[in-house]
Amino acid sequence: MGLFFDAGKYLTRVESPRINTTKDRRDQINDYIVRYFKMYPHDYIQKAQFVARIYVNEILPDEAVNIERLTTPEVQAISVITQVLQDFGKNSLDDFHYQKPLAAQEAFKLYCAMMSKMLELGS
Repeated sequence: MGLFFDAGKYLTRVESPRINTTKDRRDQINDYIVRYFKMYPHDYIQKAQFVARIYVNEILPDEAVNIERLTTPEVQAISVITQVLQDFGKNSLDDFHYQKPLAAQEAFKLYCAMMSKMLELGS
């Protein structure tokens, strides 16, 4: 049984951004979020980046940030980005009215890139 779509069409090669690894983990996660959003156009999904950074800075518990043995700051950032983009797709696209296809396209492109990177990292 095959897939209904060509998954290879949506998987892309995503280079890991370089960040300052001497910062604390929460700052590293924020840096990854900012850098990944800069890699892809985000005129319409700027709100998603803002929400991701608020989540990391204000909501994400310290215990979840400091899981050094289980995950890396990059994986945590990608995880936050994908969760925020899923929520954005469910709850925020209707706010765009006529620009809804453009916002959805930006969100989907970044989501596919983050899923590709997650597969590459093996997480």
